[in-house]
Amino acid sequence: MTYQATSFAKDFLARGSTPAISKTALALIEQVKLLLQDTAKGVLPNPKNTHIVVSWVIAQVVTAVAGVVFYPFNTVGWPMVMQSGHEGADIMYRGTLGCWWKIFRNEGGKAFFKGIWSNVLCGKGSAFVLILYDKLKVIWMPPHQHRTNRTRWST
Repeated sequence: MTYQATSFAKDFLARGSTPAISKTALALIEQVKLLLQDTAKGVLPNPKNTHIVVSWVIAQVVTAVAGVVFYPFNTVGWPMVMQSGHEGADIMYRGTLGCWWKIFRNEGGKAFFKGIWSNVLCGKGSAFVLILYDKLKVIWMPPHQHRTNRTRWST
């Protein structure tokens, strides 16, 4: 590799660009939520006629699980974003892996989940969107296009 390519890669990984780009993983989180919801509703005896309370409970669980799984990535991402633009002695983390290691070493594994409860509470709106998605899907989509009891990747 040339010096310029190495320098670019080093700056790209160390200066907080990676966490900023990883915020685009939000789309992945939403896809995981929809996949989990489709899977959970596929277990029900009659998924097309699910009562709204059952849909609400499923959406709450799916949102909470996805939020807890992805929360450590946000915990690492924010310090990296906050230090972007800093130079020299102001830089605490050299890269994403260094941030993971330093947080774990200094504060322990629990540090990755600080503030998780407020994140779960904020997810209530996301659960409402999942319910709305289900109800609008029944209204607008023809029955043969519903993805109930199968995932996008199954045949």
